[in-house]
Amino acid sequence: MFKVSFFVDDKQLAPVMHAISGRVRNLEVVPVVNAAVAANGHAKPAGPAGTMSDLLIEKLQKDKSERITRSEVKAWLETIGRPNASAGTLLSRLVAAKVLKPAKGRGKQSYYGVVHG
Repeated sequence: MFKVSFFVDDKQLAPVMHAISGRVRNLEVVPVVNAAVAANGHAKPAGPAGTMSDLLIEKLQKDKSERITRSEVKAWLETIGRPNASAGTLLSRLVAAKVLKPAKGRGKQSYYGVVHG
């Protein structure tokens, strides 16, 4: 068994899904934010992609969130096509930058406070 990972242009997704249906297990389709195809055929960010920190700060400001949990960050990372394993590093960077207040609570009940202003 193999794990195969590749990018597909949005116009070609339906034919690719049709071609591989019935031949794959646990198919996961994740949209990639700010993606475009470079001249060499590789995927690249289109326009100013920003860092994950910048994108999360923008989301927190837009949502006017007062707190956020690690599981919420993991879910958000998946929606933008980034690995959810980087949630801890992202949260640590935002705490160091004083964008978030350190975690309160323990385990799954812990949350980070959002610093506005």
